[in-house]
Amino acid sequence: MNGPEAVVVIVIVTVASVLAIVSGLPVLDVLQLVAGAGLVAVLIVALATGAPARAVRTALRAVLTPAPAA
Repeated sequence: MNGPEAVVVIVIVTVASVLAIVSGLPVLDVLQLVAGAGLVAVLIVALATGAPARAVRTALRAVLTPAPAA
């Protein structure tokens, strides 16, 4: 990970924590909001760059597959 990518990650984590603290949203709701925004970003970048359908299918499957029960 290079500098600009690290800055983006830090900003996202900071905004998510401020959102959870200031608005009183439960942490799970904030995580779902961040995950949804990430999915939209991935889809927009994939469509803009003309990524092959197989890669988009793989990304969607990874995002939409439920996590294993703990």
